[in-house]
Amino acid sequence: SVLVRVELPLVGRSVAGAALLAFGLCFDESVLSYYLSPPGQETLPTHLWLSASQQASPAIAAVSSLIMGLAVILLGLTLILAGTRRKKA
Repeated sequence: SVLVRVELPLVGRSVAGAALLAFGLCFDESVLSYYLSPPGQETLPTHLWLSASQQASPAIAAVSSLIMGLAVILLGLTLILAGTRRKKA
């Protein structure tokens, strides 16, 4: 169908970029997620924010490094896949 062959390849890169942007921005809103999270539940940004404000722990740096590394790897894979698609076309 036209949707699968034409529209989805055109929109795919934008959706992937928006997903990476949303992933990165979700950690920026840790104070907002602190107030909006249900009682008794703690999200990762909330846990990192509370841990950083109460005590300095190497675990916070490790988790932050893993998250940033994952984002860089996903961005690199996206660029590699986009490059191989352009060479085929």
